[in-house]
Amino acid sequence: MDIMPSSVDDPVFEIRSEFKDVSNHPIISQLRALVGEPEFESLFTQLTEDEDTNTRFLLRMELRRVAAPCQRVIDLRLKGVKRCQLVEHNGQTHYMDEGARRIFEAGLKEFAGRYTMAIYDDVERYAQAARKEGRQADDEEPEVNWLELVRFGSLLTRDSERMHFATPVLIRQGGMVELSGSTSDISLSGLQVHLADAAYINPETELELSFPKLTDANKRPWPPLRYQFISQQDQRIRLRLLDTEPHITGLIKALIEHNQRRYKLDIRHIQETTRSRGFEQMLLSHSPALPVFFDAEQRACYCLSTVHNQPLQQLLFKDELSLLSELLGPRRIKAMLARDESQQESYLLMFEHHQQGRVFPFAGELEQLREQGLLDGFLRFGVNKPGWRVLKVNLFTTHVQALAGLDQDPNTSGADLQLTDTPVAPVPKEIQELSCVALLRDVTQDWLTEAAQALPGQVQDPNVLAPYCIQWRPGIQRIAMRFNDMRIEPRFRYKTPVQLYFDGKTIETELQDFSTQGLCLRLNEPIDRLPSELDVALPKLQRLSTRFDLMQMPYRVVHYDQPSLKLHLMIQDTGQVHPAKRFFSQLISANDGRLQPLDEDESTFAIARALRQSIVASALPTCLFVQKHNGKVRPNWLGVPVSPMPLPRLLSRLSQANGGQVAMDSLMSHQQFRMLLQDWRDNQRPHQSLLVALDTKGLPVMSRLQGQLPGEEALRFLQQAREKGYWGVWLLEFARTPKPDMHFIQNDLNYISRQALHRAKRLEQDLWGTVAMVEVTDITPLANVMLGLKARS
Repeated sequence: MDIMPSSVDDPVFEIRSEFKDVSNHPIISQLRALVGEPEFESLFTQLTEDEDTNTRFLLRMELRRVAAPCQRVIDLRLKGVKRCQLVEHNGQTHYMDEGARRIFEAGLKEFAGRYTMAIYDDVERYAQAARKEGRQADDEEPEVNWLELVRFGSLLTRDSERMHFATPVLIRQGGMVELSGSTSDISLSGLQVHLADAAYINPETELELSFPKLTDANKRPWPPLRYQFISQQDQRIRLRLLDTEPHITGLIKALIEHNQRRYKLDIRHIQETTRSRGFEQMLLSHSPALPVFFDAEQRACYCLSTVHNQPLQQLLFKDELSLLSELLGPRRIKAMLARDESQQESYLLMFEHHQQGRVFPFAGELEQLREQGLLDGFLRFGVNKPGWRVLKVNLFTTHVQALAGLDQDPNTSGADLQLTDTPVAPVPKEIQELSCVALLRDVTQDWLTEAAQALPGQVQDPNVLAPYCIQWRPGIQRIAMRFNDMRIEPRFRYKTPVQLYFDGKTIETELQDFSTQGLCLRLNEPIDRLPSELDVALPKLQRLSTRFDLMQMPYRVVHYDQPSLKLHLMIQDTGQVHPAKRFFSQLISANDGRLQPLDEDESTFAIARALRQSIVASALPTCLFVQKHNGKVRPNWLGVPVSPMPLPRLLSRLSQANGGQVAMDSLMSHQQFRMLLQDWRDNQRPHQSLLVALDTKGLPVMSRLQGQLPGEEALRFLQQAREKGYWGVWLLEFARTPKPDMHFIQNDLNYISRQALHRAKRLEQDLWGTVAMVEVTDITPLANVMLGLKARS
């Protein structure tokens, strides 16, 4: 007999589908806190006696789910909830507002102090309601958006621990009358003094400080100490110690050790340095610029490659051959080094000439072409050719030898502070002898190219430009700018299927190697938006072990190498022993001698790190860091290098006039930033030009995005700015920053958290809240040439 399926109108079907979603059933709220208690079964049977079997089954499953322990972190800042505060529970850190905190604490009381899925669901429902209310509220932007300044190159300015300590001092400079004051903090490398009266300190003169109330262990007064002036703000001066003899440093060290229990250590300088290093690593890993390093004879020998400077690599490299040896030859580099530091930059004009099926690359330096009277002809001929590119070169001297072991020098900022805990091989001698680094950036702008094409004049005879034809040559080694994919524990090769779960998706991958705390996976296809945290399942290994749950293990993303499709993961700290760590530890011990260890390329990692440090110390560009807070996206930090170049010098002037901050309107309005952001979202345009008008003092008074000024309006804007003062053109390059690279500052964070936990959490919040960055590059000299204008400088 054929069995016919019941129709949709069948009453049995209606009963089974009536409570398909039982999450809002009244019985859930009544019994969820009693799951696992002795009286639960009797109460459940009594309250569900009128329900059908299917509904009772669904209710029982839902009650077990909501009563299960929860390890999820609640962060309502990312959901647009305002005024969130830090809430800690069992070692976990959550962020929620006052209403969510009350719900969270009420849930803990209901479940006898246990954090369960029911509490998480209650807070999520509250967040959805609060988010809707927030959208209806007034959402006006603040009148002034202040950017906090981040000083790049902080790796070289790290000093020892400072202690809050007040003692009278007498200051003598150049035999003049003594000045009186009192110290506010002191360290092995310097101190800060508050002067009793306003006075001028000559920065060129060595200072002699006497401490009338300080004595050594034998009750003898301290000798006068020599200090160097660093900076002055009102009546506060910062000084660096010049006397480095052992008996002098011994006096200061004994003072700090004797009083550190009574006086609080000042870790603000470590906090500022750690924040700067976090932003430096973020900028390094996402910048489209290509760093090129030169040996003692100014020959290009290394470049650092990342995913984001791949377009430049494709332009300048062909297999093992490169154009860099001729673009940045020794003669050109020596000529640039001979200039003043504020003028060690140039522009390279490039194009391709096609003849008889062959491609001939041409390139010339802007200043060299101008000196030879060929600039106009080269420009008019090149802008109409295929492959037209303009590269900006910034040159910096570097001292890799001094930087190679800086992160492991215990005197840099205390023995507890190191750059990374990864063991690194010594840096080769040839790396330590590198002399300078060039930052190469593609600054080609379509609107400038079109303007140059419209300039009047005769096209240059191609035969005259023959000396500017360049050749592909070997000799440049590309070093991958590796970050934190090396692990402290031994790694072993092993291939097995792996499943990734995030955002409701399941991604099939393959394991390449593992350690007790990390995995290296090879993806089958690229992933555009990879979350910072995900769940991992090992289905094949799960069938071999019933003691461990390997089907839903929390991991965090450490590094994603898109060209090779390699994904590096690290276990999440959930407050409990991670199942993967236990499983792989037993797997390694049970297969001793059978697993194939993976040899780390430690020498390459050491080279990359030394080169990276030299960039941080001298060659980082200006950059805006964009944060997302309470659902709003706006710039919040401004990274500025210590440089004599015009743009960093201008921004430093603005910050000094406003107490270390820069008004966002000094660069661009919030509306212009939103236009830049929307243009990137809609058209995926990573760069745009900002036209700036400056007053007679060289300070910005007005700016416009080039996209706001179509056709001839951009040229008119710059002409009007030139009549009233000065003008400039800045290139803005936008890039997403999915997650910060915390590996290299983790030890610093641990040290800060031991001294002041709230400072460490604020620092983490600043870095994790950063979602994008905008590099700012001054291209005024290039615009001057391609527009046919002259910039007043």
